[in-house]
Amino acid sequence: MQKFIPLFLLLCISITMLPASADTIMRGTSSGMPYRLELVAEGHDAIWGMAFLTPTQIIFTLRNGGISLLNLEKNQMTRLEGGPEVFAVGQGGLMDVATPPGSQPGGWIYFTYSKPLGGEAAPALARAKLNGDQL
Repeated sequence: MQKFIPLFLLLCISITMLPASADTIMRGTSSGMPYRLELVAEGHDAIWGMAFLTPTQIIFTLRNGGISLLNLEKNQMTRLEGGPEVFAVGQGGLMDVATPPGSQPGGWIYFTYSKPLGGEAAPALARAKLNGDQL
């Protein structure tokens, strides 16, 4: 559990434009810098990766293969279609998501995942562009 706290803190500290309805879980300071931990989403399968598409939009991957987009201004979650088929067994699944440095809306989004191969899996890298709620 403790190894996931830094990732969660990073998400919450990195968000500068949170919806008014975000729940503050904790406040504190670290190395003299104040921070606020806020809950921005819950109730999903294991979230394995996330990336900011814009300062107010986060794309995240779920272990089971789901991909969603969280709009922080509207506090709205949108399920995206068109992701890769994944082998979600054991440590397999849809893993990380990333955007290149300096990327602009409509640019490439990269995914790593476990690709099914005849009852087994192989690591794979894919890329897609977002068009509405479709990859």
